[in-house]
Parts: sequence; structure tokens; C-alpha cells
Amino acid sequence: MRYHFSFYIVIYIVITGSAINSLTAQNRNIESSDVINIGSRRELFVDSFLLDHLSGKVEFRLHHPQLKEIVMVYDEPWEGNTCVYHSIFKDGNIFRMYYRGSQIDVTKEKIREAHPWVICYAESVDGIHWRKPNLGIYEFNGSKNNNIVLASGNIGGQQIKLSDNASIFKDENPNVATDAKYKAIVC
Repeated sequence: MRYHFSFYIVIYIVITGSAINSLTAQNRNIESSDVINIGSRRELFVDSFLLDHLSGKVEFRLHHPQLKEIVMVYDEPWEGNTCVYHSIFKDGNIFRMYYRGSQIDVTKEKIREAHPWVICYAESVDGIHWRKPNLGIYEFNGSKNNNIVLASGNIGGQQIKLSDNASIFKDENPNVATDAKYKAIVC
């Protein structure tokens, strides 16, 4: 059975820090402690939390999604029928994707975990065309020929059982050890 992961493009209004200064309470003689300084970072505006008011032709507008090409096919036995909880981030020139693979069998009587849940890895140079490299780290059905990056078991002296989700991220601390750059919060 093949499962597809498609990207939908959704565009929200994005206002830069300089535009916010003209829209916020800062220009209306309100105490500076009431103003949230976002500096020069970009913000996604989905509500009015950071804005005092809107004026002129500025409005919140959600554009309609546009169906694009299929970017990921989940067809490996260890990926199963429920690939979920994707963590995607850019690391230098590479986009890294981590996701949970699991097989859930559902009958009238019960829901059954058909194989232990695993965390898989894929990478891309453009965020659209992905490849799943053979990592050779964890065994699945007698073979290490897979892209599994994390599985239940003893990891660093800790017994880990993946029970739902693992959020993977890169530690940007310049003093972090090379072998400890990538970390996970496991639930």
C-alpha cells in the first residue's frame, strides 16, 4: 500500500518589523512596556496578538491552498500505514525531515500496533524532491537496509519506547559536541 505526502501552499499576510512599528501602539503614545519588540525577525501573522490595530488596506487574508506535486511516497514496510509527526528544518544547504513510521491494524475488536514505531529520515536540497538514504543503523525484519534513525530500545543507557512522537531538532549551540548536534524530544 502506498501513502502520499503532498505539500499545499498556503500564504498568510507577513509584515516585517519596520511595518509593524507603524502599526503598533508604539506610535500611539502607549507605554513601551506594552510593546513587544520583535526586532528584525519575520513573524507569521494569523491573529492580532502582535498588532494594536490595522488601518488602511492592511487585512488578514488566507489564500486558498494549491495542490502541487507529490513530494513523498511512504511505501516501505517499516514506514507502515501511519507516517506522521514530521519535523522538517533546513541545515546548511540540506532540508532534513524526520517522521514516525508505524503500522496500525484496525479491526472491529481492537486497534493493534503491528510493528514497533520508528523514526525515519529523509533529505532534500530543494524541499520538494526528497530521498530516503540507506542509513544502516537499526534492524527491521532482519535487515539494516533502511532509513530508520531512531527506534525503541537502549539508547545511551536509557531504555526508550517510542509511544507517540519524537520531535527532532538541531542544537545551534556553537559549543555542542559534533556527535550531539541533533537531538530529539521523545514522547
